[in-house]
Amino acid sequence: MLATKLKAQACPACGKLLDAASSIMDSERGPRNGDYTVCLYCAAILRYTKSMNLAPVTSDEILELRNEEPESFRALMKMVIAIRQFQRERAERN
Repeated sequence: MLATKLKAQACPACGKLLDAASSIMDSERGPRNGDYTVCLYCAAILRYTKSMNLAPVTSDEILELRNEEPESFRALMKMVIAIRQFQRERAERN
């Protein structure tokens, strides 16, 4: 999995700074306009805009992704579940 360094910007959901992205579908390229991503801090589903800023995703966009790109939807949900599981395990250790 290739990590792409990006300009640091705050997650619109939790405010944590994000400065890199990794592709789970195509490891040969960095993020592009319209690509989805998941915040590693809060598991929020986000989307890159034309200016490569992070934007929150609406429930309609999630439903559209599920219907039109089921493989991408499943991959995105696996990431959300993995991040939330990690957060739970980390909280239990502390």
